[in-house]
Amino acid sequence: NYLPFDALLLLDEKEELADDFTELPYLIRSFEISYHYSATLLLHQVAKKRQNTFLQDSFLGIAPVSFNGEQRTDLALVSRGGKTQVLRSNRAGEEALDNLPNTENEVKEVFELFRSRKLEAKIFLYGSASKQNLFLEAPKYKYILISTHGLTNEDNAKLSGIYLAKMEGEDSNSVEENDYLLYTSETYHLRLQADLVILSSCSSGIGQLYSAEGMMALHRGFLYAGANNIIFTQF
Repeated sequence: NYLPFDALLLLDEKEELADDFTELPYLIRSFEISYHYSATLLLHQVAKKRQNTFLQDSFLGIAPVSFNGEQRTDLALVSRGGKTQVLRSNRAGEEALDNLPNTENEVKEVFELFRSRKLEAKIFLYGSASKQNLFLEAPKYKYILISTHGLTNEDNAKLSGIYLAKMEGEDSNSVEENDYLLYTSETYHLRLQADLVILSSCSSGIGQLYSAEGMMALHRGFLYAGANNIIFTQF
C-alpha cells in the first residue's frame, strides 16, 4: 500500500546500477501494472462500469488556487468545439492555507490541449471551484483533474479530504468547514463515469490501513464512485 511496484527494478544479481536514474530498468518499463484494494471493491467497480454510458473525450479541471482570504475573481472556462466561454463573479477567497498559483497553470494547460483539439472542456478556478460544482459536473466528464491542498487523517480515513472553494454567495466568515472540505466519505457519492481522475494534492493516497481491505484513503472513494483509474500522491 505504501510501495509503488512500478518503481521496483529488474536487475540480475551481478548487474550494477546505472548512474543515471532515468535509465534504470524499472518494472513499469516491462509490465503494465494495475492495483486494487479488495475483491469486493473490484466487483463493485466492474458492475458499475457495465452500467455507465460511454463518454466522449472531455476534461474537467478544478482548482481553488487562492486560500489566503484575499478578494479574488471567480473564474470558470468552458470550451466546446474550440470556442471558449468565460464566466466571472466576485467573492472572498479562502483563509489560513497557502495559495497555489501553479495549480491554475496546471489545469489551464490541460484545458488548452483539449480546446485546441476542439474537445469539450471545462475548468473551475478560485471561488467557482466549489464542492457543489464538482458534484454537478464530475459525472459528465471522462478525464478529471483536481488540483488543491490535501488533508490527511490516518486515524480516521473518513476525515481525510481535499480543500475546495467556499460556497458561492456565502459570507466567508460564516461558512462551515463541511461546505468547502470534500471528505473521503463524501467522494463515494460522486456518481462518476470518468476513465481517469487525477488527485493533484498532498497525500491523496495516504489514509488508514485496514486488514483485508487495504488503504482507506481519498482515492478509494473516487474508485468506488465509478472512476476506472486514479493518479494520486503518496506524500
